[in-house]
Amino acid sequence: MPLVEKLDADLWEVRIRLPDGIARVLFTIHESEAILLHGIREEKQEDSEGRSRNRQTAKEAAMSKRKTTKKASRHVGSNFEDFLREEGRLEESTALALKRVLAWEFQQAMEKANVSQAEMARRMHTSRAVIRRLLDQNDPSVTLTTLTKAASALGKNLRLKLAA
Repeated sequence: MPLVEKLDADLWEVRIRLPDGIARVLFTIHESEAILLHGIREEKQEDSEGRSRNRQTAKEAAMSKRKTTKKASRHVGSNFEDFLREEGRLEESTALALKRVLAWEFQQAMEKANVSQAEMARRMHTSRAVIRRLLDQNDPSVTLTTLTKAASALGKNLRLKLAA
């Protein structure tokens, strides 16, 4: 499970252990988008005593941070979903993630069926602007009616379900 740590007012780190080291991603959130600032992959390097240099460096950094930080972050050890929920961004992030998946799936289905945006608009009895919104990964405002019509235009069915 990834660890999330709030480093500053608008700066977070997500850290995950890999078999051969650690991966870290530093990001910020601006309006409704998470913006990746820096990604780091640290490989394990054994020193002469058989200890991981990265582990020692991490311990030193943690100790240094404890000295300069009065209160530990509430996100340390939490998962990313908990972090988004606490920040009040879970629903918005989930909606945007779903829209990105749907836009990608419609794009793939259109390419596989060799259907252009103009042809898709004709099949749906709508404008190309609607098709552009359907395929825009950052526009979560597409209606269920549009999604259903688009699926039907490609000979597909749209299935939704509530999950726990």
